Amino acid sequence: MTLPTLPTNSKRGKLSWTGDSKIKIEWEDGHASLYTLTYLRRACPCARCKQWPKKEADGFPALPEAQARNIQANAVHPVGRYAIQFMWSDGHMTGYYPYEYLRKICPCPECTTKRIPLA
Repeated sequence: MTLPTLPTNSKRGKLSWTGDSKIKIEWEDGHASLYTLTYLRRACPCARCKQWPKKEADGFPALPEAQARNIQANAVHPVGRYAIQFMWSDGHMTGYYPYEYLRKICPCPECTTKRIPLA
């Protein structure tokens, strides 16, 4: 699979592909986030995806297993200087991923722990 070119529209972080088809964002404060394409597809912030009737514990839509398994990014486009937009292999393309949102959903253990409310 050929990976699409990543936008360079952000001053908040530098985007790059890792060898295993993950997107890495090196943020201006030194933090690094690593996202799988499946994670990003499931985290789509568009109105349609946010309205899926079933949500999993992480708050993301519960995509059908067959759909979530082999999602690829056919293209990644800049949206101004504030976001990126994916053209997904399942035909979906309406979600804009603001850099602020991407930082908020960082899947690293440190950020995940900060998001989990203490009981």
